[in-house]
Amino acid sequence: MGYEDREPDSSELAKMKQELRDALESGAFGMSSGLVYPPGCYAKTDELIILCKIVREHNGIYATHMRDEGNELETALNETINISKESGVKTQISHIKTWGQKNWWKIDKIENLLKNARAEDIKITCDRYPYTAAATDLDIILPDWVYEGGASKEKTRLEDPLCRERIIKEMEQEGVSEEFWGTIMISSVFNKEQRHYEGKTIAEISNVLKIPSIEFVLDLLYQEDCRVGVIFFNMSEENLARILKWDFVMAGSDSSLRSLKGILNYGKPHPRGYGTFSRIIRKYVNETSILSIEEAIYKMTGLPSQTLGLKYRGLLKEGFFADITIFDQRTISEQATFAIPHNYSTGIKHVLVNGKLTVKNGQHKNIMNGAVLKS
Repeated sequence: MGYEDREPDSSELAKMKQELRDALESGAFGMSSGLVYPPGCYAKTDELIILCKIVREHNGIYATHMRDEGNELETALNETINISKESGVKTQISHIKTWGQKNWWKIDKIENLLKNARAEDIKITCDRYPYTAAATDLDIILPDWVYEGGASKEKTRLEDPLCRERIIKEMEQEGVSEEFWGTIMISSVFNKEQRHYEGKTIAEISNVLKIPSIEFVLDLLYQEDCRVGVIFFNMSEENLARILKWDFVMAGSDSSLRSLKGILNYGKPHPRGYGTFSRIIRKYVNETSILSIEEAIYKMTGLPSQTLGLKYRGLLKEGFFADITIFDQRTISEQATFAIPHNYSTGIKHVLVNGKLTVKNGQHKNIMNGAVLKS
């Protein structure tokens, strides 16, 4: 179906169901959806329920990035709960949050919705990273219709004066203001010629260029073939601490792989790729006591393993695989920052992967002992 905004016909839906069954029978843990991104944003609720019933039949998990985390947060969460209820599938909500200051007050509502659903035996868990900034693609801020047909059609619309006028008008109706652009930092661009934008906010750049921020954004997306990574600084620290405390929320980085060298060393990525787990211990255990050390470790290891159905992993227990990190709780700390993100944490002493010492005294031993995990 590609990037078409329509429901699947009967043959297309049958193919989806068969491909899903094949994947689950080959060891996939479940199915994920990115309903805020194209083409997932075009999937309808009924279609997702049908597919999730197959996931349930295989005792798999449905992981979802909901349709909205801000203005329509409650509607999106109710849809997710309904999908889980109607299909009976175990559901994992990716990095639950209240996005945008005007939506911070909704924390009570989403907590009640989640706890009431779980009280009704609807199987829902969540994950969260320990930062108040999110990272994703810049074009996520555009209306859904702009994506239809794929990147080439999106680029054509960005160039068309009438389409640009419509985009700007719809974004203004959504309440996008000049203040909003000061909360978005460019983290990566595709073309080397424009990498001087990395690490700067859209407001800063547009002020230097003396053009409206929205015009700069549309121009940049066009020039970069819609491949622009950004960081949004728009979440509440109070809400974050509260979410981390919920017993059905586990820790997750929501990051792609990064490295200090090689092809994975590029741009100014979100520091969560390097610092998520050490930050939780440093900030939310040692400094604020939001979590006990036992709770924090469980949210990083045992709870994710149990939620995914990973056997013999996630706990220090006889007969389990020895995936073990030995750290100094007094000195463990993230060193990655938004300005200088490519930095490993301190305080990590030794790491064993499947029983082999992979990191010794903070130094990688070039031992590769990982394994592909299957359901």
